[in-house]
Amino acid sequence: MTTVPKILKELEKLGTAQNRKTYGRHGVTGEMFGVSYANLKILEKRLKKEGSACLASELWAAGNHDGCVLAAKIADPTMMNQRLANQWVRDVSNRVVLADLSTLIAQTPFATKLADQWIAASPTRSEMKNTAGWSLIESIAAKTDGPEIPNTWFSEKLKQLEADIVAAPNYTKYTMAYTLIALGSRTPALRKSVETAAKRIGKIEVDHGETSCKTPEAIPYLAKVWARKK
Repeated sequence: MTTVPKILKELEKLGTAQNRKTYGRHGVTGEMFGVSYANLKILEKRLKKEGSACLASELWAAGNHDGCVLAAKIADPTMMNQRLANQWVRDVSNRVVLADLSTLIAQTPFATKLADQWIAASPTRSEMKNTAGWSLIESIAAKTDGPEIPNTWFSEKLKQLEADIVAAPNYTKYTMAYTLIALGSRTPALRKSVETAAKRIGKIEVDHGETSCKTPEAIPYLAKVWARKK
């Protein structure tokens, strides 16, 4: 029988010092084993096949970074509620886990409501919640299934993004750069609006520290996205 202690022991065996160093450069602190995303993907598939999604909350509560990423990957969105989503976001201490957490929450019926609430949070007082809001909008924009969300909602987010991005904290700004691209990838009309906004915003400056990350430029990135859609 699969249990959270067994999962954590497996994660520990899969961790490497090099991955811990890499994740540390991306802002991950606290307990972590340093498991590669390739191995996390393998575990995700196996645990879902075993029906172990019910362990997600317990795995998250263990507080290990790799366990939290895996928990977000295996959690059943139909079992999520707004209280739990808010709790998990409050627990987040780095942006690395936000991609999987946002993908999960984007599949819930209250995703747009939480995105609105989170981006309304002051980035100077609740930076991670604000960043989570923009990451969630990115995930919502990337979705092609589920209830139809009107373009007006995305247009409103674009206006707020343009107004807030210059003064946003460093890694919130980085997340917003990808959100900008996700919005422009959704429809031709949004692409046009995003490219116009991107020209007004100008170059998005982000300090990536000791990582090899680069901030994407929206207009050339979107040109590639839409070329692949043809």
